[in-house]
Amino acid sequence: MVKPWGSGGRGTSSIFEIYRDMSDSDTTTLRRLVGERVAKLRDLHGLNQQQLADKIGKSLGTIKTLETGKTSSSFEVLVAIARYFDLSVDQLFPSHFPVDKADKEVVKLMNEIQAYALELEKEDVELLMQLAVALYERRKPK
Repeated sequence: MVKPWGSGGRGTSSIFEIYRDMSDSDTTTLRRLVGERVAKLRDLHGLNQQQLADKIGKSLGTIKTLETGKTSSSFEVLVAIARYFDLSVDQLFPSHFPVDKADKEVVKLMNEIQAYALELEKEDVELLMQLAVALYERRKPK
C-alpha cells in the first residue's frame, strides 16, 4: 500500500523510491494510473492528445500509448509533460494529490508551496510537513 506523501517521514526523498519494489502487475497498474493522470491534466488544460503531443514535441502515438498505459514511457517523455504542465515528474505519479480534484489554481498553489519549501531551512520544512499532515488528517473522510 502506498502511503500519502510525507507519511514515510523525511527518509522518503522521491516518489520513485516508493515504487522500486513493485511487482509486474503493480507496474502495469502504475503505468495505467500515470496515463490516467496525464489524460486528466490534459483535459484540465483543454488540450486534445494531438495538441499535447505538438506542445511537447512528441508523436500522437506516444501520448496515446502513455494515456492507455500500454507501454512504459521514457523518462524524457515524462519530463516533457511535467515541464509543460509546470509540475515535477513525481507529481505525475499517484499520491495524496489526485489530479481529478485539482484545478489550475490548486496546481499553481502546490507548485508555489514547493518552491518556497526549497528555500527553507530543514527545521522549517519539517514544521511545514507537520502542518500539512495535520491538515490532511483533519480533513480526511472518516
